[in-house]
Amino acid sequence: MPTDIVAAVSFSDEGAAIVVAAAAEWQARGWPALRTHRVAAPPGGEAAAFARHVQEILFARYRDMATMATRLMRELAEVRALHEGMQENFLAVEEYLSRQNPPRLSLLHSSAPSGYVTQLSAESPTVRQRLPLPSRSVIAIDVHLDSVPGGDGTLTVALFDQPEGNLLEQWSVAGSDLEPGWLTFSLPRALSGMRTDLDLVCTWQGDEYGPALSLGMLCPLPDLCASGPKDEELRPLSLQIWGGLMGVGSIPDLGPVRLLSEQSRDGLVRYVPRRTLLAAQSLWVIPDSIDFTIVGAVDGELRVHPLEGMLVGAVLQKACPAGAVRIGVTVLTDNPMASIVDYAVYVGASSAQADLAFKGTAPSRGLSGFSGWVRVPPAVPATLHVELLPNAEEQHIFIATRLTNGSSSSYGWANVKSIEVTRTARG
Repeated sequence: MPTDIVAAVSFSDEGAAIVVAAAAEWQARGWPALRTHRVAAPPGGEAAAFARHVQEILFARYRDMATMATRLMRELAEVRALHEGMQENFLAVEEYLSRQNPPRLSLLHSSAPSGYVTQLSAESPTVRQRLPLPSRSVIAIDVHLDSVPGGDGTLTVALFDQPEGNLLEQWSVAGSDLEPGWLTFSLPRALSGMRTDLDLVCTWQGDEYGPALSLGMLCPLPDLCASGPKDEELRPLSLQIWGGLMGVGSIPDLGPVRLLSEQSRDGLVRYVPRRTLLAAQSLWVIPDSIDFTIVGAVDGELRVHPLEGMLVGAVLQKACPAGAVRIGVTVLTDNPMASIVDYAVYVGASSAQADLAFKGTAPSRGLSGFSGWVRVPPAVPATLHVELLPNAEEQHIFIATRLTNGSSSSYGWANVKSIEVTRTARG
């Protein structure tokens, strides 16, 4: 039976010399070092002396282990106390946030569909893209589908951190449930911790053709473009990336995957009807010196004429239905010769609160339904987003415009092209 020799013991001076010589020869042959022990023992008492020596070694080891265990238990108690303190702090922060009622979502990045697509198929089933934002506070990602297959299959979307390549979240949607439009993939909580890059990977498994993913505008940075069937065009995927409060959960009543198509069977998305736009009223009193229409509707679009030195806006009575969680207002100053116009949207039940929001005098806790002011150049469409907590009653939509100091209102009709309302997915 093979035996490992770990130590040699001598009980006399003569034996010690032999043991030392043997240990030197042992090491010269390249074997592990041999420990030597010199134990004093009277003639005939070697066995008892050896036993006492081994016992002393074991007792010393036990004392060291007991000391280490005590130290580790003390450190564990300190870590447990620190953890409990952090949990109490987290609860206090969440309680504070619930009292302040801040916006739970904010739009961090938006890339509108350009008309170009990348087609997933059995031959080219995967498209990958590095997101243009770091990971911190990301809570949801919208992917735009231009068209969907008629056959069977599954679209799998995965989110990885880089450079480690850890899988952060993965979603799967049956091909039969896919519809053209925005498809939202939400995380249980907003990402926190160290900033890392994120890779989004979309994979189709099924019939020959999968969904066609919309692409955005041309991008000069290849690293931020979609890598897949159309990667030579240097276009990113059409995405909307949403941010939340780090460590705080997503909006209630929204599952991990939401279908936000214009023709959704569940009615999650709809547009404010034309009759509501036709009934728009001016939010502020217009001076008698203005002898033309400031707020009205033309060809189904709401039109507002910005004026120098004052706010001009409209109110759409009860245009926001109960259960709405997102409002998207697409605006356009339709004349390229017009001045730059600032736009803002507020959703609420009070015109007085809207007035305070637009004028910048409302308390922060009152702005959960406020888009903020967005500067839009002429002849360039833009979409203003408002995130809401699901409301139990209908609310009004307020839209305001203003001109920068010294700008002229000539040629400046501000058109509201459409208002998209996203509601909660209730069963």
